[in-house]
Amino acid sequence: MKEIELQAILFDFDGTIVESERVYEEVFSKWMWEQHIPFAVQDKINAVIVPGLTWEDCFRVVIAVTKKKFDVIKARDEVTRRIEQYILDVGLPLKAGVRQAIEQLSPRYQLAIVSSSPAKVVERALRHHQIDHYFSQRTTREDITYPKPHPEPYTHTLQTMHIKPEEAVAIEDSLAGAQSAAAAGVFVYVWPDQNFRPEQFADFAKVVYSFDEIIRDVL
Repeated sequence: MKEIELQAILFDFDGTIVESERVYEEVFSKWMWEQHIPFAVQDKINAVIVPGLTWEDCFRVVIAVTKKKFDVIKARDEVTRRIEQYILDVGLPLKAGVRQAIEQLSPRYQLAIVSSSPAKVVERALRHHQIDHYFSQRTTREDITYPKPHPEPYTHTLQTMHIKPEEAVAIEDSLAGAQSAAAAGVFVYVWPDQNFRPEQFADFAKVVYSFDEIIRDVL
């Protein structure tokens, strides 16, 4: 990667910047229980949902499995509100090594967030950890029509930053996120979530297991 004149590092948010999956799972499970969805049915729903899905897609899975009617937008807003409150009360922990990686990369490259999560959740978490000033661009769910794995989150970010795909690299943790970046023509590093196998990324991404591996490539 050193021979490529990079301009920007594009970070996924959930699972890459913050360790959010456990919190999201707890909030989602509580919401399902409040809707009187039995644990056995919840297990079926959770078997379909994988990291990288939007909340809207998660609730569409609930509808498909339970055959119940839910207001997807209302449910999304309620879960988002609960996550925001959790961040205010407790905070979402940063992924191991991410603060040091950001501090090392920011003097040389533009940094951006590319996420399918709502802006309120992303902004609250970044401010909570006092790292919001490092990111010149934040693409969130409200900025796009089609979330990951569609390339739009990345094409939107590239266009907004006025850079070419070959001038950026992406850091992702999910299959949907990696597919989104690759489809936009961006080189992808994947630190895989535990739900994915490394071979799932073999054709279009470089699998790593720490930020240090990425830093050695690009600095």
